[in-house]
Amino acid sequence: MDRLQLPEFGPDSVTWAAAASLLAGSYFDQPLLTALGFGAFGLLILASTHARQPLGWKWIPLRLRYAWSLLLGSWLILAALGATPLVYLGEGQAAYIWRTSDEFDITAASEASMNFDQEDVRSFLGRVGGVVDGLPEGRVDRIAAEIAETPLDVTRQWEHVVDFRGVETTLVLHAFMDDVAAPDLHFFTSPELAGAIQELMEQFAHEMEGR
Repeated sequence: MDRLQLPEFGPDSVTWAAAASLLAGSYFDQPLLTALGFGAFGLLILASTHARQPLGWKWIPLRLRYAWSLLLGSWLILAALGATPLVYLGEGQAAYIWRTSDEFDITAASEASMNFDQEDVRSFLGRVGGVVDGLPEGRVDRIAAEIAETPLDVTRQWEHVVDFRGVETTLVLHAFMDDVAAPDLHFFTSPELAGAIQELMEQFAHEMEGR
């Protein structure tokens, strides 16, 4: 059977489209975009392997095309394993394809909690995202929006694996809509991170008193 012949410009077009989909899906926390980009990369590499053609335009030296294919495949495997981020977001933050954790027992975790006006939730979550790696701006926006949509007397939960001062830990957020547009936020995590969040809360409350 004849081997698949890849079009000269097709693979590079798919490469850029897949990269854009992966980065957008990771940054804005959109799993469907992430899955589409990941799948496109996988199909591209499989097609390239079957055709025995390295990725890249034909006018690029063959050795560079093979090196690019090798680097792309290695990066894809590492990103899939969560060993390397898709993109660095600045201020010590990075976005990954996915980050999973073992079952987390909040009953054994340390807690930091406070009641907030809804209008202040996004601002405070942004401060928490500023002290950990793994909670990018897009995800903070999404959580704040979901908290705002939480009905009265209902609790919602979010769980993330984050990095705090070089140590990976689980961060669980419970939001209980205690009053109209006034949720209670409860953070369950390691003692060190819970202490840091409690300090942020105390500082934030002091600032709000001066408004």
